[in-house]
Amino acid sequence: MSTSGEYALQQFNENELQLILCDINLHDMSGFEVPGKIKSTASDMMPPFYFLSGRTELEIEERVIDAGASGLITKPFTIETLLSTVSHSLEAG
Repeated sequence: MSTSGEYALQQFNENELQLILCDINLHDMSGFEVPGKIKSTASDMMPPFYFLSGRTELEIEERVIDAGASGLITKPFTIETLLSTVSHSLEAG
């Protein structure tokens, strides 16, 4: 887990990730930039990608869809909620 978009991209490039959870607020870039940067280097290898956010405005939901993410997980959340949300994506992969 990281608060840095660049570190997350480095991890994606160096490891075979099965799932990405990304906060929309990163200290070095917007989380919304991350899926596009991943797709530009590995368009057919994008694992399920979920945004995490404490914000629930309609604009955020629209940006999640526009970014091509699998979904939005609203904070705070329980581990059960997290697992339930992402389990289908993991089983399909």
